[in-house]
Amino acid sequence: MGASVTQDALSKDHADLSGERETAHLRWSGARTQTVAEGIKFSKSLGLETFAGPWGSRIAHPVEALVVVAPRLSHWRIVACLDAMMSWQFTIPGTEVAAELPRAVIEESLSLLPPHSFAVNAVRKGLRDAQESCFSAMETLTRMIALHEGLPPPQLNYPVTVNGRTFYLDLAWPEFKVAVEYNGRVHAEKVDQYRDEMYRFGLLRDCGWDLTLLVADDLKDPGRRRKWVERVRRATSSQFIPF
Repeated sequence: MGASVTQDALSKDHADLSGERETAHLRWSGARTQTVAEGIKFSKSLGLETFAGPWGSRIAHPVEALVVVAPRLSHWRIVACLDAMMSWQFTIPGTEVAAELPRAVIEESLSLLPPHSFAVNAVRKGLRDAQESCFSAMETLTRMIALHEGLPPPQLNYPVTVNGRTFYLDLAWPEFKVAVEYNGRVHAEKVDQYRDEMYRFGLLRDCGWDLTLLVADDLKDPGRRRKWVERVRRATSSQFIPF
């Protein structure tokens, strides 16, 4: 399941997207006069409903926006976008308005778009690997690496209550009390959050959880990636029987 992720693939993603981040994408519907503007791309809307944006603006439907950029995204990035859309944390950009986009709504939106479009089919393929309880792109990437390497399917953001506090483990195999946690930049930049994280890990380990802590290099570097995958494989292989 999922595509193999390598350092070259991640670097290519970054190179392909660097120019896109500096370009405004505007959609139009109905008739319009020819418009040319530096640093702006204009394209015709595919007809999905728009959402109320900041300052009284209207913004494109998130599924339509994803279809527009899908040709420049790798499979795992498309999956990460869909994970984010289906998350209860997803809000309309520039607002605090929650957008309810469960899998069924995304599937219905895709059904209204050109069925033979490469971009539409790329998003549809990504939806097969997407999960509703994933809260960050790097959680998506970690999950896809785990599945690609043949590890048992993990539970995402699995709740564990210790000493009256409930913690959510990024990827968990609760039947083995094995979990993987990804720490991003915020954990290095915010000392208080780092200290609380280390305290939390201590409590969980005291309760018998086998925790593996990952950072970006553990996903990008093939050698480091192989190490943690094998560690989790050993910890989950005693009772796991593949179907």
